[in-house]
Amino acid sequence: MRKARFLILLLLFVSAFLVDTPASAQTKRADSLKNVLAIEKSAFNQFSLNQQIAGELVRKGYPDSVPHYLNQLYKLSAQLKNDSLLMTSYMTTNLYLDWKTDSKEAIEYTLKALAIAEQKYPSIIPYLNNALAAAYNDLHNFDKAVEYCKKALKGFDATEDDRPENRANTYFQLAHAYYNLGKIDSSLHYGQLSNELYPKSHAPEMQKFTSTVTADSYAQLGSDKLAEGYYNSSIEPHTPGKSYADAMAAGHYSFYLLQRHKIPDAKYYGIRGLQAAVAAQAKLPLLENVSFLRRIYEAAHQPDSAYYFAKLELAYRDSLFNQDKLYAVQDLAFKEQVREQEVEVKKAEEEVQRKHNLQYALIALALVTFVILFFLLSHSIIANQKLIRFFGIIALLITFEFINLYIHPYLAHTTNESPLLMLLAMVCVAALLVPLHHKLEHWVTHKLVEKNNRIRLAAARKTIEHLEKKVDLNSLEKNTDAQQQL
Repeated sequence: MRKARFLILLLLFVSAFLVDTPASAQTKRADSLKNVLAIEKSAFNQFSLNQQIAGELVRKGYPDSVPHYLNQLYKLSAQLKNDSLLMTSYMTTNLYLDWKTDSKEAIEYTLKALAIAEQKYPSIIPYLNNALAAAYNDLHNFDKAVEYCKKALKGFDATEDDRPENRANTYFQLAHAYYNLGKIDSSLHYGQLSNELYPKSHAPEMQKFTSTVTADSYAQLGSDKLAEGYYNSSIEPHTPGKSYADAMAAGHYSFYLLQRHKIPDAKYYGIRGLQAAVAAQAKLPLLENVSFLRRIYEAAHQPDSAYYFAKLELAYRDSLFNQDKLYAVQDLAFKEQVREQEVEVKKAEEEVQRKHNLQYALIALALVTFVILFFLLSHSIIANQKLIRFFGIIALLITFEFINLYIHPYLAHTTNESPLLMLLAMVCVAALLVPLHHKLEHWVTHKLVEKNNRIRLAAARKTIEHLEKKVDLNSLEKNTDAQQQL
């Protein structure tokens, strides 16, 4: 039941951040969820509602109210003593921090969630690798972002996860990283893959990111018509927007217009991008937009405004990329690398131990089988049926343990280490082994009885022959004695 509840909660978790609705409907939905939360009695349902509300508020640019709902998530997960809920709390906190571009803190919470996922929920690991890629993209560590994106895609392939919203986000992170690494062709490739998948996931808010980075790539290649089309598809035509995606789209378009010497339009979209970044409290879009506005006012020969935005740029850059924070992130990355190596070593040791246990089980099974066959085929030893039954039970237990050792890794992967599903699988194995054991036991017992009868019959014949010879010998001796007396 807990497993089913967790999967439902995870579905709500993903949908809360990837499925988009218009801003007015979004606000109404958040208010509606709050009304439901006010009368909800179930702690588990309260957790789900708090998580959904936090997701609605984060995506649409209402970050001030989010910490209250995050605190509720941690209280409820502690109350329910459920590690899957605690992991979901970490994931929700990571997304809140990621959209604000508090990247160091986002990485910390993602690593906490990853430690739980690696133990019990391996299918969640690709999501977390993608979250780490997003954080490293924001920190301009683009090589690291590519590394985690590739891990995420490998994980999606391993778990056969073909839901479009999952890969779409990873493709966007790759497109963004490759664009900043100067690999425009690779950026366009992954941008197009992301653009193809996002409509299937009904996530237009998230698609703004991909449309923006695709527009940047086409602008870099000089394809202005295509760039304009993608920029326009990522910008709300009538509302300024309040989210990270709105700030990124408007800001990048303003820089594009500046490069084409369209100063008034560049200024308009630069201000829109800054307003959206302020509303979302997103540090990276704030830094980008004030940097673009500084250049715009320099091009417009307005030094006072350019100086104002230059000071803001220095302040935001220090907030996002100050040396202490970068050192702390490097320390986190080093610790995570060490932890990953320790996990790999532990897995290798467990695999070696598993192989040894399989060999021990095979040796024990071979010895018991040899003893049974020896008693069964021996022409001189009469074996007790109870002894054979005892060895048969030992063989059954060893066979069951061997099968358990052999299929356990595959079973754990298939069932996501669900205790209930793994127990059911082993019950099915036992249901097949026990009847087979009974049939083998019946056959062995029948053969053993036949063999014992043959041995007893042969022994009886020998005894009779011996007695007959003895009788003949006695008769011969008596005849000899009689003849001598005559």
